Amino acid sequence: MMKKRTQNTIPGELAPIEVPPDFPVAEAVFNTRGETPVTHAHIHNLFEIGYCYSGSGVFLIGSKIFTFKPGDAVIITSREVHLATGNPGGVTSWGFLNFDPAGLVARHMDSAEPCFALDHCCGEDFTNIVDGEKYPELCECIRRIVEERKNMQPDSRSMIRSMVWQLLLLIRRYHPEPSRKSAGKFEDIQRIAPALEWMNSRMDQPVTLAQLAGKCHTSIPNFRKLFYRAMGCAPRPYLIRMRLSTACSMLKNTDLAIQEIALRCGFPTLSNFNRQFQNICGTSPGAVRRGADYKLSSSDSLSSR
Repeated sequence: MMKKRTQNTIPGELAPIEVPPDFPVAEAVFNTRGETPVTHAHIHNLFEIGYCYSGSGVFLIGSKIFTFKPGDAVIITSREVHLATGNPGGVTSWGFLNFDPAGLVARHMDSAEPCFALDHCCGEDFTNIVDGEKYPELCECIRRIVEERKNMQPDSRSMIRSMVWQLLLLIRRYHPEPSRKSAGKFEDIQRIAPALEWMNSRMDQPVTLAQLAGKCHTSIPNFRKLFYRAMGCAPRPYLIRMRLSTACSMLKNTDLAIQEIALRCGFPTLSNFNRQFQNICGTSPGAVRRGADYKLSSSDSLSSR
């Protein structure tokens, strides 16, 4: 019998999922989570897709930080540690599915197709969150696969195989180029995962290097080295980027006042929030609320700040 997704208890833990070889697809998992998720940062042995039904927040995937909203989807390979959290005070509802793409369809389709090479679906240059407004076809395909697995009709195995084949082709169409930067090593991110979770759970509170190093049971100088090796930047710029990502999500998806968002994201004054936001996002909080585009500075540029 197929085993369900295992609940990991150690931050950064490999959380394996067992699936039968003749139909290597796990059970669909639907959950509602608040700003403090019950799961730790983790990594699976299978390809993972997910669809956001409601709520908004931030997805941490490897060294990357993404915002999400209803209608968005996520694609995660077995090489990247990940953790999702809702915006402060909010809840999110997702449906997830894990499977082995090659094992599922390779025997039924042309295994020489380049879409089976999924190494391009991770790393610094790969955008794991799929914007439902920009790529509705891809997000809808992911939603249908997750829900087909949930409902399981007599013909669902064949249906899921055909939809996964379509998904792989769509991924290749929208993300044709391999990532130029490789994903961070699991062992490196696993080592600092307790610090990442501490940052995430103290969004509105001061966070010190001593606290972060203590969570990883190491000295401050060694923690700095460990963090940079795993994330490509220093701890403080990453924390600021995480908080500003959350702020961007709240600006676009809630009606909270900008000053309230600043406080909930750990900025003590509105002037400090505005200054940091302008420096790193390239625009003002008010402009983002009105629909302006923004792009957070990369980890490389943040590391020098």
